[in-house]
Amino acid sequence: MAYRAPDRRERSHEPQSSQFARASQPVSYLDDFLDKIDPLQNSTKATFAEIKSLDDRAQSTLALAQTAAEETVSRSNSSAPIASVRRQYQEFINHQANVKEFSDKKVTLATDALHSLDAVLEDLDRKLIDFEAQLKRDGRWPQPTAPTTVPTPPPPPTRQPEPPATRQLEKSSRREPPPQGSPKSRASTVPPGGKPVVSVLHAQQDVVMKDVKTEEKKEAAPATDAAVDSNLDNTLYCVCRNVSSGHMVACEDKNCPYEWFHFECVGLTDEPVGKWYCPTCTKRRKGARRKH
Repeated sequence: MAYRAPDRRERSHEPQSSQFARASQPVSYLDDFLDKIDPLQNSTKATFAEIKSLDDRAQSTLALAQTAAEETVSRSNSSAPIASVRRQYQEFINHQANVKEFSDKKVTLATDALHSLDAVLEDLDRKLIDFEAQLKRDGRWPQPTAPTTVPTPPPPPTRQPEPPATRQLEKSSRREPPPQGSPKSRASTVPPGGKPVVSVLHAQQDVVMKDVKTEEKKEAAPATDAAVDSNLDNTLYCVCRNVSSGHMVACEDKNCPYEWFHFECVGLTDEPVGKWYCPTCTKRRKGARRKH
């Protein structure tokens, strides 16, 4: 028995009439739209032409009204008969009425054209909705694709500022001047280690510069405001309880609660000669001597 391939119409379970109706559905929507838009285009052109004609007539009539108004004023100022002035004035009134009539007709035509256009657009919107629904029912409407989302990169890790090298150094003497404000240190003040304060400062500065250069080689990153702020000495000194600034002098009493003093706060203008004690320690030392 010879094998015969089934006909395409035999493989389809849908009647041919239904297939033709479904295939002609988009054409039907397009034909309906064209049937609406073709007469609208012609009528809109005709309406605009009529509006242009009315506008030209209104402009020419307005010029006639202007001439009539000037003539009326001229005759009223002359010895012309009053009847002539009234006739000229009435002519001006008639021209004004014609201008208003032309303008009203233009507004009416423009409003009608706008309504016609709105009706066609509304009908088109309805047909597009019906057409979309038909395509979805037939399975011919493209499925929406999920938008491609780009993952948000994690924020860069916040680098904690390292403590400055100057804070890692042990204070070799409580007489070490505050690092901020460059107070005027006394050359005669010698720490317990036996080295002058200036020598201790120079030694510490060398260590600090070496540490700073090492850090710069490890990380070639600019210093942030936080790192700069961490290098500032916020220790409070003096009887005024402010940070180091200007010229400062150290009290020789090892139990002094303030250690360093601003010149102006203790009434100094020049560096004192010899040992110097602050007013608080001087008073305490005098009281201790009286007891003995």
